[in-house]
Amino acid sequence: MEDLSEVTEFEERMAEAQAQIESLQATAADAEARAATAQAEAAALRQRTTKSESALEAAHSQVRESAVLYRTARLAAAPEVPPELVSERDTVEEVEREFEAALRVVEAMRERLRAEGKTKRQIRVPPGAPVRREVDTSSLPASEKIRIGLQRLSEREGR
Repeated sequence: MEDLSEVTEFEERMAEAQAQIESLQATAADAEARAATAQAEAAALRQRTTKSESALEAAHSQVRESAVLYRTARLAAAPEVPPELVSERDTVEEVEREFEAALRVVEAMRERLRAEGKTKRQIRVPPGAPVRREVDTSSLPASEKIRIGLQRLSEREGR
């Protein structure tokens, strides 16, 4: 009988071990299913990320194009601002900041030129060349007077 009880005990342990094996197999199958789902979700996320990155790059490109067009329009509207003072930037805001700085430089230069112009006006230099007058030959020797006369005669005949 002792053998029978040992066999029964052994069968019970075997049944428990079989139950544990089945439980572990179910847990493993569940983990594999969750892993497959996670991999599928990760692939979908990677695909969405790629699409988002492409869309973001397209948006950046459009912003850069807009900034270039904005710069061109602002410079055309204000011809007094040299294009060298407003470099091409990536955003409209950056272009606007540089344009405002360029306007301040232009205004400062205008003020400086106005101030210089006021001081020059005080000097009052007449515009144009002075009136041409005949050379005073009264103090020249006769030979020099003859040379000047012959030169004038040849100039008149050369016309």
